[in-house]
Amino acid sequence: MEFFMTFLQRNGILTLVILAVLLVRLILRRLPKKYSYLLWSVVGIRMLFQIQLPARFSLLSIWHFLMQRISGIRFLTDSPKVTISNMQRLTDLQAGTQNLQPAGQLITGQTVTGAAQGLSQAGSGLGSGWNQILQICMFIWIAGVIALMLYGIISYLKCRRMTAQAVHMEANIWECDHLTTPFVLGIIKPRIYIPFHLSVEEKPYILAHEMYHIRRGDPIVRLLAFVLLAAYWINPFVWIAYFLMIRDMEMSCDEAVLLQLGTQIRKAYSNSLLTFATGRKQVTFSPLAFGESDTSGRIKNILDFKKPKVWGSLLAILAVILAAVFCLTGQKTEDDTSALQTADAAQSEQQVTENVQNKKAAEAAQQETEAARQTAEQAQQESETTADAADAANAAEQAQQDAEKAAEAAAESARQKMEEQVQDMMDSILAELDGDLSKAYPWGNTPKFKDDARALIKMAEDPTGQYAAYGFLCGEYGSYGILLNNKLNGEDNWNYFYTPWAYTGTSDSEPTMEKAADGYSGTFTFPAPASDPADSSIQVKTWNLQSYDTGTIEIEDVTKSAENALLYGNTIAGLDDQTQFALVDIGLEHPVLFTTEQSYTYDTGVQAALDCHVYYVIDGSVKDLGSVESEGTAYPVSYGQGCIYTAGNHSVSKYAIDETTCQLICEQKDDTRSEADFNKAMEAYHESVPISFSYGAAE
Repeated sequence: MEFFMTFLQRNGILTLVILAVLLVRLILRRLPKKYSYLLWSVVGIRMLFQIQLPARFSLLSIWHFLMQRISGIRFLTDSPKVTISNMQRLTDLQAGTQNLQPAGQLITGQTVTGAAQGLSQAGSGLGSGWNQILQICMFIWIAGVIALMLYGIISYLKCRRMTAQAVHMEANIWECDHLTTPFVLGIIKPRIYIPFHLSVEEKPYILAHEMYHIRRGDPIVRLLAFVLLAAYWINPFVWIAYFLMIRDMEMSCDEAVLLQLGTQIRKAYSNSLLTFATGRKQVTFSPLAFGESDTSGRIKNILDFKKPKVWGSLLAILAVILAAVFCLTGQKTEDDTSALQTADAAQSEQQVTENVQNKKAAEAAQQETEAARQTAEQAQQESETTADAADAANAAEQAQQDAEKAAEAAAESARQKMEEQVQDMMDSILAELDGDLSKAYPWGNTPKFKDDARALIKMAEDPTGQYAAYGFLCGEYGSYGILLNNKLNGEDNWNYFYTPWAYTGTSDSEPTMEKAADGYSGTFTFPAPASDPADSSIQVKTWNLQSYDTGTIEIEDVTKSAENALLYGNTIAGLDDQTQFALVDIGLEHPVLFTTEQSYTYDTGVQAALDCHVYYVIDGSVKDLGSVESEGTAYPVSYGQGCIYTAGNHSVSKYAIDETTCQLICEQKDDTRSEADFNKAMEAYHESVPISFSYGAAE
């Protein structure tokens, strides 16, 4: 029973430690997760050992102060006991004895007589209902520990059975045909199990992730964390700490892979995590087997990850050190015995109490002096170590910056040289055509061009005729280089862009151009080669165009796949093959996702729809806001600035997204109002832009 009382008391101190670590972790949220992961070792050390290094100010000091203020009773490290010897010492104190002994571990603000009476009453009451309640709680705690340990053993055996027919590939890597996600299993000789369907491109960073787990000793940490969770399962804050530690473990491993293989794998890495997250059964709670978890958080962390500056790393390390000092130290008086303090006792009691207080004050002063000396020495050592580390880190950082600048300068020089050569090629092709863009081949031209062909292909033109796009073909560069023409006041304004594109010559992949509602900007969607040369597939690229009254055009690459992975990846992955979608910026904080089961070719060439579902990201999650439907076959669903339009022969409806109530609201429906109002609403509808459902769920 005494052990259980001590255990409950340590849980109170442990809760304060976890709260302190959560606060420091919040401060470090923008830094690499390896520091947050290291921070959890403070909690583990506190759970394993009863650290009592001397410190004047620590969490244990705060704990004692709170216990005094809340209940008037100060509990120290050992469990309180009410014994005959304690009562006898109080009786001796009341009689005025000078040879005062430690008076137990219960101190009140009452007189000695009152304290003795309180101890007598406590001694008579502890053996009744309170002990029975504690015994029941202790049995429940023991049952929970046993249940969690059995669960860990059963889950491990289940994982072993699941991988019994795995095929050995090399070293400690095994492949299994029914796995949906890679994971590590084992402690002494951990194995990496991966699905058979992993592509050649995915394997390097997936294996790097799992090998880094093993190299860092994460399987042992995971097992130890699970054992501690089983021992402290009655504390809800321990559960929070456990799952956050696992999350930091995975994210820090992702960051290590990015540092090892380069940040250019972010997109492919994120897509792999999305694939693993679809329809799998995880083993993340097993103490000896763990795989991918918290997909959305990890993808966001991968996309936002940047290599930290040296000063940021130093501050993070300092924060971890300060947290450890603050949480793993305590007053030496934890092991001292308590003394009774009173202001209104008798003269003999007052004299004895003053003697004890003087002695304790002298001891406390000596302890504080010693603690101050040790703190000063430690601070001096840390200062010297930090200075040396800072100098070395600064030198390494400077060398790395110099190397990066040299590499950037070389890349920029090569890019400029390439652009000059491509520009010469484009100028020569235009010269052969006498600068007449009407001589360009149409996109649907079927004859095969020779390898050394020199041609200009008309890619797309917007419905207003203001914008037109032309692509260059030549034997040396293939399909490379785009000319965007912006017609102003009847004059052509050429804008060159140095980018590869894919010429198929078939109508199903013909590029499209749309003009936005504001009259200046537009969008340009065209096929482009895959980013990986080994991939023969053709991707779809979408650029936002921003034109000015000088004829100049600026572009911003907003390729669909990048946005989908960040915002609507899981939603799009759940669509069936017959569903088409459109991701449209209507002027809100995020793009809006529209999906439809059926589309048709509108007179402007877009794949329009008469009805669609509307999705929007609110508070970090995708919400299904319902559907909108047109009332006439010639009126596709369209969008304007911040709104969605549907129409029919006799009505026009205008919808808005309310981010506060998470609803799709019909702000205006002109069907029964005056003819003037209806004509005005219909004019606004015709100025809106039809939504183009150009992408299937597989894209």
